[in-house]
Amino acid sequence: RGLQALVDLVNLPTDLEEQKAIAEQLARIGRLSRASALLKRAEDTSGASKMDHVTEDLIPIQLKSMCYSFQKGDLPFIQDANYSFPQGSLVAVFGTSSNVGVNTLLRLLGQQILPSGGYIEIPRHLRTVHVSSAVTFLGDSVWDNLCFGDPGTDRTRVLALLEEMQMKETSEHIVKPGAAQKGHESVWQMSFTFTELAKIHLARAFIMNPEVLVLQRPLMHYSQLQSSRQLVLSLIRKHVDNRGLCLPAETVQRRRPRTCFFSTQSEADTLVADVVLRVSKDGSIEALSRSAGPCVVSKGRIDDAAFERQRFLTGAS
Repeated sequence: RGLQALVDLVNLPTDLEEQKAIAEQLARIGRLSRASALLKRAEDTSGASKMDHVTEDLIPIQLKSMCYSFQKGDLPFIQDANYSFPQGSLVAVFGTSSNVGVNTLLRLLGQQILPSGGYIEIPRHLRTVHVSSAVTFLGDSVWDNLCFGDPGTDRTRVLALLEEMQMKETSEHIVKPGAAQKGHESVWQMSFTFTELAKIHLARAFIMNPEVLVLQRPLMHYSQLQSSRQLVLSLIRKHVDNRGLCLPAETVQRRRPRTCFFSTQSEADTLVADVVLRVSKDGSIEALSRSAGPCVVSKGRIDDAAFERQRFLTGAS
């Protein structure tokens, strides 16, 4: 019986063919986008685009005719969404707890789920990291959790970043003799405050320093701590402006732009953003651009057909 269950499991249908088709489509789109960026650079008489260190930095992050439904055959929950953001943008997605669509949009941008139709084009050479709102750790030391995936991380930079994030508890633990002793890897999780644990969850992403960072409600754990909220917001802004935290200022122009999407339930938190996608109670989405950059949100709509059959109309700002 156990063997039959195993056979049934390994013979379940997969989405490999669908994934292959999506990858091939995105590869074709990527080549066209690069050609378009090259043409834009050649035609730019102002010289502004030539200040970028590589042409690929001119390729925007785009959602084109994107649709999403929870199951095949269902009426799409998101319909015909069209967005275009230049690399190096800080984008806030604002909506109250009753708004549907904010979490789904963040998960799509973070490549946690795939569109049912259309596509999301994030240039393939860019690393994308999605940080969930749930604080998550491995059963390892603090250092291994902070530097997951890159054991050769610069220790000096990590300590500088912890200081900037006001994580004294974590810093003292790391420099303590025997902090990474085998057999006691996860004991620290029971002794740290929850605020400190939430900061470690975020610091891990800052240390990795991906080109595209998607943060799912990064401020939800600081609802009663206004100073911590402002600190996190300022760090997200610095991450975008400086193309990474605690990195040499003299090399900033040689680093790729950093783009960040984050969701929040407080409109005050959106003041640091270049672009705000505001989801209203009636389901409409309004795009507001606070920067001089060319944020483009063309016609599209998000239909809340799975819940109240409301229509989300995306208007150009």
